[in-house]
Amino acid sequence: MAETSDMVLEEVQRRRGTWLSVVLATLVALYGITTAGAAFLANAADGQANDAYFNGVAFLNDANSIDLASLILELEDFRILDEIAIQETLTGDQELIDYIEAGLSSPAVDAIERSGFLDDGYYNELYGAADDFFESAEAEFQAAEALNNTADSFQLVVLVLAVGLSFVAWASLGEKVTVTRVLFVIMAVIIYILGTLGLFGVWLASPIALFG
Repeated sequence: MAETSDMVLEEVQRRRGTWLSVVLATLVALYGITTAGAAFLANAADGQANDAYFNGVAFLNDANSIDLASLILELEDFRILDEIAIQETLTGDQELIDYIEAGLSSPAVDAIERSGFLDDGYYNELYGAADDFFESAEAEFQAAEALNNTADSFQLVVLVLAVGLSFVAWASLGEKVTVTRVLFVIMAVIIYILGTLGLFGVWLASPIALFG
């Protein structure tokens, strides 16, 4: 009778061990796939952050170049207007004045015809392109910052999954089904669920473009 009871217990223990092995193998597979996905997304976000940053630098360089060229043009317009004023006062030579006036930039000519002086429209036209590039640069830098934060969040998910995988490793030690091994499995399952929810949460809220 006692021998039969021992055989039954051994069979129950064997079946429990089999199920535990299946659960552990499943957890290892799930952790591997999910961790690889999180690492891939972190790398994608980091790469796109670098692209956005360098785009921002390029836009900023263009903006500075255009802004400098616009400033030089503005100074030249003011020099010409000063020269015109001097000639009107000293000589009144209209032919000379017309010759000097021909050197004005198109925005300056438009402003004088419109308002008689260099108005706000003049500055908007002169510096508008540079302002657009400055805005584009700012947008790229903001995108780079957002993508960097996203990459950090994905890396945190990878770290959480690594902790969960360590519980799977500890649960794999030994042959008998013990309370400790079961607790490790439960902890691994809980951490996996939390890590997966965190992964999808970060992914859905992230600005990364995986395709295109």
